[in-house]
Amino acid sequence: MKVHEMNKSKAAVCLIAITVLGQVLIGCNKSDGNTVTTTGQDPTVINEPVTLTVAPIVISITDEDFQTLLVDPVKKVHPNIKLELIKPGKGTNIEDLIAAGSPPDLILTWNGRLLFTKEMGLLEDVTPLLNKHKVDLDRFNPDAISAIRMVSDSNELYALPFALQHYALYYNKDIFDKFGVPYPKDGMTWDDTVELAKKVTRSEGGVDYRGLGIQNLASLHYPLSLGAVDAKTNKAIVNNDQWKRVFELGRNIYSINGNTPAKFFNNDDDVFTKNKNIAMLTAVNMIPRLLEAEKANSDMNWDVAQYPSFPERPNTYAMMNTHVIAVTKSSAHKDAAIEVMKTLTSDEVQRISAAKTARLTALKNPDIIKAFGTEIPSLKGKHVDSIFKSKAAPAVIMSEYLGKATTILRDEFTLYQGGSKDVNTALRDSEEKINKMIQTDIKK
Repeated sequence: MKVHEMNKSKAAVCLIAITVLGQVLIGCNKSDGNTVTTTGQDPTVINEPVTLTVAPIVISITDEDFQTLLVDPVKKVHPNIKLELIKPGKGTNIEDLIAAGSPPDLILTWNGRLLFTKEMGLLEDVTPLLNKHKVDLDRFNPDAISAIRMVSDSNELYALPFALQHYALYYNKDIFDKFGVPYPKDGMTWDDTVELAKKVTRSEGGVDYRGLGIQNLASLHYPLSLGAVDAKTNKAIVNNDQWKRVFELGRNIYSINGNTPAKFFNNDDDVFTKNKNIAMLTAVNMIPRLLEAEKANSDMNWDVAQYPSFPERPNTYAMMNTHVIAVTKSSAHKDAAIEVMKTLTSDEVQRISAAKTARLTALKNPDIIKAFGTEIPSLKGKHVDSIFKSKAAPAVIMSEYLGKATTILRDEFTLYQGGSKDVNTALRDSEEKINKMIQTDIKK
């Protein structure tokens, strides 16, 4: 997943955020005609018209999905609530909204970005509001709730999960058919996958076929629950045997004769869907992109298998990675915002989300889990059941410096892959450079 880096000094942004929040809280004590009042009433009933702004941070949502999963179902239950999507861009990124004194009412992000939003002063424990609005947390995947809680030192809950990221091994059936090689099987280890990749890495008819593409570096280190920076100490944690294992696995993959890309860990998604010369791709949430590719190019003949696993972690893909929705600390319409969160995570909307948009539900309900992709004609006959044979690895708290740290690791891996450095030197230099980068960033 791509991670935006802060455009301004964290200290400066946080100072602005605190000022804005103070102004908003003062404003809430005034009768300005805009605050939704529920005193003495059922808090789940929103009696006055209110407009709530919704801002995605890092994750994206299409206009169509925003309408299907939020606007329409909220209007059905709460006709007085209007939702406006604020798409990130110049002047509308979260830092810009805070600086302008107009933070959103709700944010959509993932658990790996909660620490970032918490440190900007956007989040607070929503447990009292969830209790007030009778939200049953037992309905949710407990690992998703735990991944959100771990951001807090006191077990606070800052958001609700509304979708789980799912990882799988996608493959181009035509390439396997062309070379007479059996399709990938469920239950393969990384070593099994590398050996299979060797059989379909060839050059024929002027086309170079690569056996295995890697979406990004996280494809390899997330299954081992590895972060690059300790989020609490802001120190690099990459000079160790586990990261050595990741680098060595990456080298095994890219050292297959003919499987070396122009740039490592650089999103092989487009190559897989457009050039169609990659036989297998390990990826997160690839189905929407594949469906789009099918619309543009109907002869994309693909299927899916279970994500490769490490022997000590069988049937395990990457870390718990959940998309979440949160009401901001500054919102003047928290009762209405919680009702939006309730609607998005309701059984009805979660079933629509799973069936029509191929989002893996964050609920425990087995019927909703089974609804995954059932209303998407293109998925008929695909082995999407393979996705459910794996579970998420334990989550870790993601540092805001992960993006920059990953760039350093990728550069050092390139030197290691090219033979300029041995693996121990590459990791030691990675750690030193990451720590230097963090200290420089802190001083800005």
